[in-house]
Amino acid sequence: MKKIKFRAWDKEIDNMFYNAQDTYDYGIFVGNEECPEESFKSVIQNDNYVLMQHIGLNDRQGQQIYEGDVVEIVDGPTLHPDNCYIGTKFKVFYNQESCSFMMQDIYDEDNTQYFDLDLDGIPPKYLEVIGNIYENKELLEVE
Repeated sequence: MKKIKFRAWDKEIDNMFYNAQDTYDYGIFVGNEECPEESFKSVIQNDNYVLMQHIGLNDRQGQQIYEGDVVEIVDGPTLHPDNCYIGTKFKVFYNQESCSFMMQDIYDEDNTQYFDLDLDGIPPKYLEVIGNIYENKELLEVE
């Protein structure tokens, strides 16, 4: 069974904490930074944190993909579904209606894609995480 992973963006200190789900077990986030919260429940209930789930997939480099990440098409067919070309950038989000993780083109909000070719989407082997919407806001600027 896959382990469900979360990261949390602390809006007050502009810092990302990974493995937020382990706060309950260890009292700290696993990694370099300690979290001031005593449990995962405290992280969930604290409005100072933005909680993001690992979507269960890795990009072509093996990097974990989370909600809030910005991914770019870097390989694969010249033309992907719905005119998504190599170089197209997406932000990753959870779609409540389809109960699935999806990608939204940062330049065209109407262009949303799945992560699976079975759903006429783009597989993660053609994607690379280039940042996230909190630490790399410049990636969201329209050129």
